[in-house]
Amino acid sequence: GGETHPSSTAATAGGTPAVWRDRDCKLVIGAGTINDIGDWMLSLALPFYVCVGTGSGRDTALVFLIDILVGVGFGPFGGALADRWNLRRTIIGTNFLQAFTLLPLLLVTERRIWIVFVVSGAQALLQQINNPASFALVPRVVTEDQLVPANAFFSAGGSIARLVGAPLGGIAIEEWGLNVVVAIDVATFLTIAFAKAIVRNVA
Repeated sequence: GGETHPSSTAATAGGTPAVWRDRDCKLVIGAGTINDIGDWMLSLALPFYVCVGTGSGRDTALVFLIDILVGVGFGPFGGALADRWNLRRTIIGTNFLQAFTLLPLLLVTERRIWIVFVVSGAQALLQQINNPASFALVPRVVTEDQLVPANAFFSAGGSIARLVGAPLGGIAIEEWGLNVVVAIDVATFLTIAFAKAIVRNVA
């Protein structure tokens, strides 16, 4: 899955500016950043909700632990699967599934807090496929000489997402509640699926 394909509008001797002249590259990098913002929002909002709702440090830690264990246990396999499957369909499919698996959070109460743990596990599992697939899409939409700046922008987008997403998750859960966090996150996943669907130069 790491084959490089020239982009139809890609470009110029400038290298870095050329990355931002290309529609597909902007879609991939922009969608990757939005994806990460959604993930970081949820990564803070869910433990915060559990902590406030139950007052249990053990249950709060369990949300983090599930995410870590799924990443360690399934991460290597997720990357391999993303490399084998069609990247466009994989990213669109995982984003739709991430949006769908958030919906049970609308049923969470203090007595049904277990739903948070199940959703955390499902989200972490899907991230292990979606994230490497999103990164693998970058070489498909830029020329070889644009790959280094494109990867740098993609990584910078991830850092910006962490800076924005985590505080946004905390603010949203505190000010508006879990249902609003779910609505925002579902919107991010559907936006990403649409953006990847209209990328032109990927099979």
